[in-house]
Amino acid sequence: MIITTPAVLMIRTSKNKKTGKDQFKNALNLNFYRNAHYIFNDRAKKQFKEIIAPQINALDVYTKLKPTYRYYIKTKADMGNIHSVVEKYFLDALVELSKIKDDSCYDVIGGDYEFMMVDKENPRCEIELKEI
Repeated sequence: MIITTPAVLMIRTSKNKKTGKDQFKNALNLNFYRNAHYIFNDRAKKQFKEIIAPQINALDVYTKLKPTYRYYIKTKADMGNIHSVVEKYFLDALVELSKIKDDSCYDVIGGDYEFMMVDKENPRCEIELKEI
């Protein structure tokens, strides 16, 4: 089964003091995750889960799982920064939607990630799930 997730997730973080316009940042990278207020991280995680929930709800329950993440990103990037957050949000969504018992090393047996290509029109991550 393949699940498609966003590789870019813009989260409103503030308003410009001069113009009053909302300001947005891409939440799917480790720099945002490390520096953002916990409220913005929580907002990003919930929004990510909402986007992929229909696909996850269609899955069977897994006992031991090995995911492979394939990234089609918008621009050149540090893949480790993106992957760490996408993997965390994805595995947390699987647990919260009762598709795996836990996201520990006993239930998720490793995982691989690959950069596929730059896709400016449709940045995404395609996750292939294999039962072990």
